[in-house]
Amino acid sequence: MEWNPVSERIITARIQTKLSRMSIVQCYAPTENAELDEKEAFYNLMDKTLLGIKRSEIIVMMGDFNAQVRNNNQDIEHIMSRHGMPCDKENENGQLLIEICGKQGLLIGDMVFPHKEWHKVTWISPDKDKQVGNQIDHICISRDWSNSLLDVRNKRGADIGSDRHMIMGILRIKALKILKKTINRRRHNLKKLEDMECQKTFKTKLREGASALRYEAHEGVEESWERIKTTIQDICENTLGLENNTRKELISDNTWKMIERRKQMKGKICATYARTRKGKELEKEYVALSKEIKKSFRRDHRAYTDGIANEAQVAANQGNIKVCSML
Repeated sequence: MEWNPVSERIITARIQTKLSRMSIVQCYAPTENAELDEKEAFYNLMDKTLLGIKRSEIIVMMGDFNAQVRNNNQDIEHIMSRHGMPCDKENENGQLLIEICGKQGLLIGDMVFPHKEWHKVTWISPDKDKQVGNQIDHICISRDWSNSLLDVRNKRGADIGSDRHMIMGILRIKALKILKKTINRRRHNLKKLEDMECQKTFKTKLREGASALRYEAHEGVEESWERIKTTIQDICENTLGLENNTRKELISDNTWKMIERRKQMKGKICATYARTRKGKELEKEYVALSKEIKKSFRRDHRAYTDGIANEAQVAANQGNIKVCSML
């Protein structure tokens, strides 16, 4: 329905679902090393954002909170369950997250479902000597709609080239499918007419088709036009064929091969315990390969944009405004 970039750290979106309207608040909180004033300013702005949402709507607040929450839920059972990662003490971001969830009537969804520990980890510490996994990314939902949240867990196999694991939540709410009426326009490949032989063939078939069309006294205007249109379309399809609308690939084959290698390496890392020597070696290779993929993608993007610019320049020099607008 609408979206609103609240700040560089918060963005909201509203969706019309089958049962009720849903407001999604996506955020990126300051790190734990940031000053307390900066953290409090972020959560104050988050509080104002949530207060601006109607209580009748489903609220989903999610993102990178950098919040480590303790596993003990004594006296805060309405905010979280006891199925988070083992943690005796939360950090400052965790305390602020619990405070805003209690104030706004939200439930920390990823601490509700009993999963294995490696399905709860969202971030791996880059410390080479001691690699520690933490649960600092969260998905929160209105307590009144908490039964709609079916599951929350990480997806370690997702190859995103990051030290983070993607976290996924499943909701029972289903959005209405909006059907748009589209017109399928078939465009013929007119570029073939630049060839003289194709021009001659096309003209000959048009003459033959026109001579075969005879006026029938009993036909109306619509019937006559339908026969003429069908004859011309058949000639165009048989002679010229349809236009090929496939665009140039942005990513080259070499980059795709590197992405496939990284994807296979990600699977090996998930299958190997990260703290073993083999797991650490695979992670080093994974990080190095991710850097190479980023460099390769930048080269592909530069070549792609240069190609479009060159085509536009050639079309502009020829006065071909149609090609320029398509590019």
